[in-house]
Amino acid sequence: MTKASPLAILAIFLAMPLGACGVFVAGVAAPSILKQEKVNVTNASHAAADILAQQSQRKFDRQENLLVVSDLQEIVDTSQKEIIENPQVGKVIAGQMRTRFLELGYNIFENSNTQGSKNMAVVTGTYSIRGNKMQVYVRMTNQKTGEVIGLHEYSLPVTYDIKKYMTRDKNGVPPMPHII
Repeated sequence: MTKASPLAILAIFLAMPLGACGVFVAGVAAPSILKQEKVNVTNASHAAADILAQQSQRKFDRQENLLVVSDLQEIVDTSQKEIIENPQVGKVIAGQMRTRFLELGYNIFENSNTQGSKNMAVVTGTYSIRGNKMQVYVRMTNQKTGEVIGLHEYSLPVTYDIKKYMTRDKNGVPPMPHII
């Protein structure tokens, strides 16, 4: 067994606190969060909001303009024998994104019926649950021009963290998705 030099030990010791800093690049934690094995819905939703914020920063002034985050719409898998809709999942993801946008300094408005606003962006999206995966697609659009100013797609394993928001059966138990 070889003995480590004091300089090598010092280098490792100094690098350890900096390892977590690599996760946050310009205030965006998204890439590392979405690559984790056991990511939760909140972290993934916040990371998606971070990505949209970063993509749209040149085309959308978060302090002066309004942002609406609509509930995500489910794309239901109609190939299954029993069709199960899970609308609560889309509400939860949108709510978590709203929270993150507020934390980032955006002016959040509850609905898209704002008359006379200088500029408004709308975040919309869809999700589908197939087998043990949930696929999520979100985009930010400039309401006046129709231009897409940010978009992001990601998938998550359907863990308990997602299942707790899924439609429950008559016994109150979330459904186990079919493995495809």
